[in-house]
Amino acid sequence: MDFLIQLILTGIIVGSIYSVLAIGFVLIYKSSKVFNFAQGQFVLIGAYLGFSCLSEFQMSAFATVIVLCISSFIIGYACDRIFLEKMIGQAILPSIMMTIALSYVLEGTSFIAWGGMTESYPSIYGIITVRILNAKLPIEYLIILGVAIFMVIALLVFFNYTRLGLAMKSTAESHEVSQALGVNVKNVFAFSWAIAALSGCLGGALLANINGVSPDFSEFGLKVFPVVILGGLESIPGAIIGGMSLGLIEYLSMGYIDSILPGFHTIVAYFILILILLIKPYGLFGLVRIERI
Repeated sequence: MDFLIQLILTGIIVGSIYSVLAIGFVLIYKSSKVFNFAQGQFVLIGAYLGFSCLSEFQMSAFATVIVLCISSFIIGYACDRIFLEKMIGQAILPSIMMTIALSYVLEGTSFIAWGGMTESYPSIYGIITVRILNAKLPIEYLIILGVAIFMVIALLVFFNYTRLGLAMKSTAESHEVSQALGVNVKNVFAFSWAIAALSGCLGGALLANINGVSPDFSEFGLKVFPVVILGGLESIPGAIIGGMSLGLIEYLSMGYIDSILPGFHTIVAYFILILILLIKPYGLFGLVRIERI
């Protein structure tokens, strides 16, 4: 029973990070209808940048978060202004191909900057553990959960109650109507990318606290796709529920199925993706769009 509780709690913590990553993806898709294949590279850069701040520059955890927020916001904004803005008005396929090219540029840049090293994050609070229902968790895990929940709430408040957030919602419904109402659609796209990069980089740093950082860390970003397909491509609540669900399923698989099928937890996310596409392709909370064939 204690083992089950341990798996559930860890799955919820990791799932909350997946939710943060998925919200960033959903924001870009809602505003521009473009799949962001570079989200995994934002995760990779955030993981390496967080490690440099904590280990090489000996920054505090709070200072590291501030540096990550500012740096990632600038990176995301610059990516849109330099690469994606030129795609406005073009077909969707060239825009998607641009995000794929951008993913390779970001991954190559991270390799140049950090040399593809494999490292573990330094422990900020030593070996302090917290007991919850007879399960022991490092205190860092609870702090990670708190930060992830705060980010989710902050993004929800921003999207629903701020002027820019409401402009994003308007743009998601119709670019033409939003422009007619005075919304600067180009700025909305740029800030969507900036927020997506922020969520990706911070999520990557949080995940690296649990799993360490390595050159293939961008693969965690690919798990955004099963999450958003499960929850619905245009649904922020769906991204939250999908992320939590995937985290739980992944760690329960790791605890109970890997002993029978070694490594099954590494593919369970994509197994779920296939099932959802076959059974409910619009996801649990996605909009069902009927098109004439």
